[in-house]
Amino acid sequence: MTTTRDYIMAKYPRRPVPPRLQCKHIPDERVIRAILETPGTFGVGEILDNWRDRFKVHEALNRQMSFEVPFKLFWKKIRLMSQRNLIDACCTSDMKHPCRGRIHLASECRDNNGGICGA
Repeated sequence: MTTTRDYIMAKYPRRPVPPRLQCKHIPDERVIRAILETPGTFGVGEILDNWRDRFKVHEALNRQMSFEVPFKLFWKKIRLMSQRNLIDACCTSDMKHPCRGRIHLASECRDNNGGICGA
């Protein structure tokens, strides 16, 4: 007798996850490629902005990897890359500055806003 769980697992098989997955298992190049593949969001006046949505970038990264990257690990990788100035992301928030969860490349920030990011 087949249970609902067996039916779901057969229909939607999960990709294997390496044991103790860490940020070092996710190459920076793949994250940058995932950011470039994701279209920007629309800004003021329907002008295409260079900010990408975090959930869409996460989906693009999962398509590239041979395993599914948990969202918390993906967000940690984004924070680390942001600290190294490879990308610019709204990773942290407090009561005064709520996080939008948007990501873009650091080079796009410098090119469009003269070195000042409009986060």
